[in-house]
Amino acid sequence: MALHVLTFYGYLPFNNSDPTNPNEAYFELVDWTVDLAASYGILV
Repeated sequence: MALHVLTFYGYLPFNNSDPTNPNEAYFELVDWTVDLAASYGILV
């Protein structure tokens, strides 16, 4: 799993590489992306 790869916006999925400490900014972007896809009828 690529936990150390930054997104285009510079986010990592977890703070300090700790899966029990999610990065809110990362998952807000994931939520936005999934919602946008759904608005176009795309299932992600």
